Formats: sequence, C-alpha cells, structure tokens
Amino acid sequence: MAASYSKKSLIEKLGIRDGFRIIILNPPEDYTDTLGKLPKGVSVAKTLKVPLDFIHFFTKKREELGSKFPILKQELSQNGVLWVS
Repeated sequence: MAASYSKKSLIEKLGIRDGFRIIILNPPEDYTDTLGKLPKGVSVAKTLKVPLDFIHFFTKKREELGSKFPILKQELSQNGVLWVS
C-alpha cells in the first residue's frame, strides 16, 4: 500500500506561523508560488537582521553552507527555524 502525502500546506510543513519574521535566501525562481500565501502578520526581511523566526537558505555548494551556517544560526531567534535546501 502506497503512503499518502500529507494534506498540510508547505507553509505548515516548514513551520511558518502567524507573526513570524522570515527571510528566504537564494530561492529558486518559482519558490514564492510554491510556498503560497503566508500566514497573517508574517514579515519578510530583505536582509539578515536579528532576530529571525525562520530562515530558508538555498545553496548548491557545500563550501557556501559551511561559510554561511554560523552567520545564519546567529541571526535566528532562540526558538527560530533554519531550513537548508
């Protein structure tokens, strides 16, 4: 029997909630369409400024992840979420 996909939206799966301050770095072209409508009160930062509740960082290079990870971690709020794709 094949497993069924979750009925949760991508926003829910990523853990983005009302009032979050988020940033998305290096997203693919269609990411905002894929992500869908953000919850109420979510603000999208244009630069890394503390504290951020959610960071989604896209990279294809291990070296870039290695150099950016400490910076990204530092910019998160105490209970912030960091996704790397």
